[in-house]
Amino acid sequence: MLIPFRFTDLVSTTKSLTFSNQTFSVYLLIVVNLTIFAWQLLAQHIYDFSLIKLGAVVPFDFLASLSSLKENLPRLVYALFLHDIRLEGRFLHLIGNMSYLLAFGPDLELRVGRLMFVLFYLLSGILSTIVHICFYPDSTSYLIGASGAIAGVMGAHLAICRGTKIRAFLLVTVVPVPAAAILISWISLQIVNAYLAPIQSSIAWGTHISGFVIGLLMVQLSRTNQASHKNKEDKEYITNCSSSPFSLPNTKFVEDEASSVFPLYPLAQPLRVITTKKQKRQKRNKKC
Repeated sequence: MLIPFRFTDLVSTTKSLTFSNQTFSVYLLIVVNLTIFAWQLLAQHIYDFSLIKLGAVVPFDFLASLSSLKENLPRLVYALFLHDIRLEGRFLHLIGNMSYLLAFGPDLELRVGRLMFVLFYLLSGILSTIVHICFYPDSTSYLIGASGAIAGVMGAHLAICRGTKIRAFLLVTVVPVPAAAILISWISLQIVNAYLAPIQSSIAWGTHISGFVIGLLMVQLSRTNQASHKNKEDKEYITNCSSSPFSLPNTKFVEDEASSVFPLYPLAQPLRVITTKKQKRQKRNKKC
């Protein structure tokens, strides 16, 4: 069994990641999930109060009436931070989600920026929950967990972070494995489980699948939208940069890889300044 826990060897020039402010959002989300999980345990076992009843999504109740729909809308977000606290589950729900977020989240956050990563995480989770509600409108089961959001991150990782490798536990050893191989194996397993599982399964396999597909689709839609305006925007952007008093001679302004995927990314991150070979030779000659 492969258990991803860390990644390395990025395609870009980015070095192997350690904790830094560049991947702050991933670690913040993990801390928030762990804190709320501890709060769940405290409330349940000491005060006999269930946070799951307070924040979980129940499809049937969600669609019962228009008034209940308005009241339950915040649950679409609340449910993303609640996990199964039953002792017989050995906390595998939380551990599994956080391990996959830690494995695939930082690489994606580096490419899209903090704000876009958090928005993407929340949107993937909300949309995958809505898909589940649409397919099971009569369900009275609680729907909780960050699986849909993290599945969206994994789908986007497959589309954007091509060529990365994940360090994973294989039996008793640690081996580097291509991230794409893990992601494709994971989504294949979800599809098989969804096909074999009973209708009233305790695991929302469809939410995993829909989250993954939503992540892929959002990347593709962003690419399509960006491509339709690319020529016009590039011309205007380069013209504006060249006329700026801060522009450098013999310098090309190019968009970061992620900005061609997420249209709002340039708002959060400045364009990279790439010096030409001619300018590099001039700098070397000056040093000599």
